[in-house]
Amino acid sequence: MSALARRTLGLALLVGARALTAQIGHNPTRTPYADVTARQTVTVFSGHFRALRDPGGVAPQSAPLAGVRYDLRLGGPAHLTGRLQTIFSERNVIDPTRPAATRRIGTQSATMTAADLGLTLALTGPKSYRRLVPTLGIGVGVISNFAGADTAGYSFGTKFAFTGGFGMRYVSRSRWSAHGELTGLMYALSYPPSFFEASSDGTPVVNSSIGRNAWRLNRTLTLGVTYDLFR
Repeated sequence: MSALARRTLGLALLVGARALTAQIGHNPTRTPYADVTARQTVTVFSGHFRALRDPGGVAPQSAPLAGVRYDLRLGGPAHLTGRLQTIFSERNVIDPTRPAATRRIGTQSATMTAADLGLTLALTGPKSYRRLVPTLGIGVGVISNFAGADTAGYSFGTKFAFTGGFGMRYVSRSRWSAHGELTGLMYALSYPPSFFEASSDGTPVVNSSIGRNAWRLNRTLTLGVTYDLFR
């Protein structure tokens, strides 16, 4: 190979290498990633509470909900999340001494208030990808309907609860954005002694093998509007 041919080949390889190098990564003006600058946000949301059926058939049922959420960025992908929501539910009232076919005697309001505090992780870190930020969260809290016992001695009462879920936030160029989330809400249901005793047809309301406490994982699906408080 002549010297001219070697120089020509070397120049072609150099140009090709520079072209390949230029293709690596994203053009800064066309990158799909964008910084999320908000340090604190507040979200107003509504949605649906999906109650897992309870053994006694007397716990609050599936219902619409509404609430407010506050997020504080702690650093990197981590956020401290506080949430307060109201579930506009109803529940059955029963007479545990009656046969199974006729023991339901009515329904009553069972509006519940739930509050929790937890940690949310933004899976894309402090940035959005094509303006989307997927999140994972866990937390602990309480849920109550602030009502006394009914005629059968049952009361939902105030319960300790665990939360955890997956969310997706759409970040706009303004202070406003949208946020959707699927969350699990787990708490234990407890029943009075009369629910484990045989009724007039020989059947109890709750089988004794279940125990006095029955843990249930309920779900909430929400959609909200988020406002950036500070940037």
